[in-house]
Amino acid sequence: MELTLTPMTAQDLARLLGQLEQGYAEDLVVNRGLTRMIQLIEAELTQFGVPELGLNVFGTNTVAIGLYRSLGFEVTSQQMAKRLTPAS
Repeated sequence: MELTLTPMTAQDLARLLGQLEQGYAEDLVVNRGLTRMIQLIEAELTQFGVPELGLNVFGTNTVAIGLYRSLGFEVTSQQMAKRLTPAS
């Protein structure tokens, strides 16, 4: 079996990871091998000397958080927000 890597633009990667944020994580992981894709990207970046790969994830997207944690990603920052209701 031979594995061929097709060059991916930053826009392609952003689109794929954006889909993860939109709640399609489970489908992508199961049906399209997103886990393997991230591992291949890591391997390529390592060969180019890139020291870190960062991802953004919404705090409510537990599927994506679980995926990222399983791949060794750790929380490096956190943002919080509170919705305000106008006074009546």
